[in-house]
Amino acid sequence: AAQERAMNFDAEAAEKDIDREFVKDVEKHIVEEAPSHAWSYPHPGDMVAVELVPAAPAAGGDASEACADQAAAPEWPEMWSWVVGSGVAHSVGGVDLDRCVRTMRRGEVASVKRRGSDDAAALLRLRGLECSDDLTGDGLLTRVTVERAAAYQSLRRGTELHIRYSWRQAVDAGAGAGAATASEAPQVTEMLAAPGASSWKCLAGSRDLADLTRALLRRYGGTVVLRRAPSGAVGDGEGEGRLKIRRGEQQLFSGSLGPAGIAEATRAVESPAAASAPKRQPREVVIRVMSEHLSECSAEDWIPGDAGMRVLTGLAAGSRCLARVAPSMAFGESGLPALGVPPGATLDYDVEVLKVVQLEDVSLDQSGGVMKKTLRQGEGYDRPTEGTEVTMKIEARDNHAGAVLLEERQVIFIVGSGEFCSAVEDTALTMARGEACEVQCSDPVACTDSQLGLKPCEGDVLVLSLEMVDFKALEIYSLEEVNIACHCSRVKEAGSRFFQQGAIRRALKRYQFVTATLAYLEHWKDSDAKAKALSMRTACHLNIAACWLKLERWEEAAHASSLALDEEPNNVKALFRAGKALSELGNFSDAEQRLRKVLELDKDNKEAARLLAKARQGLRSERKQSRAMFSRMARGIGEADREGEGSPPEAAADGGAEHAHASSRPGTAGKAAPGGAYSRHGASQAPGGGESAPAGGWGGTTALLAVSSLLALAAPQFCSRAFGAPARAAAHGTSGFRRDLGFSSRLRKTAPAPRMRRMGQSSTDA
Repeated sequence: AAQERAMNFDAEAAEKDIDREFVKDVEKHIVEEAPSHAWSYPHPGDMVAVELVPAAPAAGGDASEACADQAAAPEWPEMWSWVVGSGVAHSVGGVDLDRCVRTMRRGEVASVKRRGSDDAAALLRLRGLECSDDLTGDGLLTRVTVERAAAYQSLRRGTELHIRYSWRQAVDAGAGAGAATASEAPQVTEMLAAPGASSWKCLAGSRDLADLTRALLRRYGGTVVLRRAPSGAVGDGEGEGRLKIRRGEQQLFSGSLGPAGIAEATRAVESPAAASAPKRQPREVVIRVMSEHLSECSAEDWIPGDAGMRVLTGLAAGSRCLARVAPSMAFGESGLPALGVPPGATLDYDVEVLKVVQLEDVSLDQSGGVMKKTLRQGEGYDRPTEGTEVTMKIEARDNHAGAVLLEERQVIFIVGSGEFCSAVEDTALTMARGEACEVQCSDPVACTDSQLGLKPCEGDVLVLSLEMVDFKALEIYSLEEVNIACHCSRVKEAGSRFFQQGAIRRALKRYQFVTATLAYLEHWKDSDAKAKALSMRTACHLNIAACWLKLERWEEAAHASSLALDEEPNNVKALFRAGKALSELGNFSDAEQRLRKVLELDKDNKEAARLLAKARQGLRSERKQSRAMFSRMARGIGEADREGEGSPPEAAADGGAEHAHASSRPGTAGKAAPGGAYSRHGASQAPGGGESAPAGGWGGTTALLAVSSLLALAAPQFCSRAFGAPARAAAHGTSGFRRDLGFSSRLRKTAPAPRMRRMGQSSTDA
């Protein structure tokens, strides 16, 4: 028996929706822990199956000894099944089981009794838990997870799921004769079993028996109790055994306890409407994941669109679920008459995931050159890290000819050491213990390996069969600070070897591991280790910048250099690499600043001097283009004003008229804009007297002037350098720019004073 320990009810009472008064009145001790992957607790609406062990502790013994061997007990334990929160009252030794079971996980064994009671503690095992989920929040798509595999499965693009599914039209749970009505109290449905040669463990874990129990709860509600039949109560128990189902005085079924007999019993307890409903026999199909909300399936009657993806999300190989799909999420009011789906039908799907084949791009540059296909899921969530020792089986063959290039070989190596090719080492970082996969490699560089004798040519495609036998998990943050620094130092050295060999991507991955591991050093207490880690982190930022420069990824190189400069502002290498990256990005001003500082610190740096000259040339060209642009803007302003001075004077008569250009259009002469309009030769009069604001729009001239003014206010020094001379030439050589300087005074006259005060501008600013 497992070590007995106390369960802290009070800390989990609020989370499990348990009344604190109930918690205070109950003593619970966990005798056997649930498996680590069984993390779910029952909630209202979930179906549970609980074993009640009748054996009491022996004299001088304890509760854990009583359930050490349930099969050897004088009587079989009873198994009670019900829906949590359905109002069914269950009490053992004064303990409410419906509340108590909400604190248990599947597979857990616990002893419970009322606090202070002299009664023997009852032993409970949560044998079954079927979790119910509303996937859309409105009841249109619900899922009951009947069987959940140990691993969690994320559905990425390229994943293939091999599933078996069937469907039938949904009917009301209690339809048909014999169903319990709302006025009746929930009753107990008994299943009396004479097992024959079957053991209790095999019978209680039977999928067919779970389906039968579920059918009984859907039809009649209440509680379903499975117990061993008294001698002679159901007849001969030899062979497959016998099964009898009764509800009060009513006998529902009597027959064989084998798979065929249980299937017959399931059909017998169904309502007539459910038995005659349209259905589809089980079939196996392959579903390919195209995106997060889209999949591809050859079966026309599979759950369409996003609803199908929601049903499959989180299900690993070996999982099974029951999904109810409303017409709006399935095939609508038209149905699928050709496949037997009635119009407007709600469908119940029975889905079992047989196999999950993941297709993942594990190439270092995400180019698709190394594609991993998972053939068998591994155990748990641990993965190897940089510097971990792993044991793997490797086999290689040619994808086109099928010739075996490497017989299966078991190897032991350090991940990231460079002992084997990238296709092996970097794929190993993504594998769990016990996982098997195929790696299709079309990149010759990634799968060239002298140790394995692999020398592919351009155009060859190699298939590597990999199996992760074992690895020593490394919890790096649980190490002492000095050991973390030493481990990162070894990884950095491996990255430097890759860089010297020209394997830039492999080097980059090692350097990034070091910077991520040493990202937070403020809490380190060992001053020597902290100083070493800081220096190493800065060096790796510099090396990352060098890698990005080699790969011509200028933005990433500039960012990595800036991280190094944050730690060492006068680092010559960081300044130089930042200047080079910024120059390539066209940011010549910042590049000039960085490179000028490099020469201040290192006057003999010829490469920095060459790049500085290039940056200055680019900056001069940039300024020349800016001057030309603003010169064109100034000329355009002058031309627009000259056109305005030649406009007909009658445009401003009789209380204001439209712009002069508008008066020259056919049918517009003499028409006044409502409320007065603005004329370039004067302001219109408002109906109440006085000057009004412009009503007809100020046109492109004012827009260009506003943009120029904003630029001048934002960066006056730059604007004076960039277009000061052309602006002066325009002002003295033409009347346009000078007139627009005077144009601001007209704006001051025509715009209402309150508006000027709200903007907070002086007349000069305007």
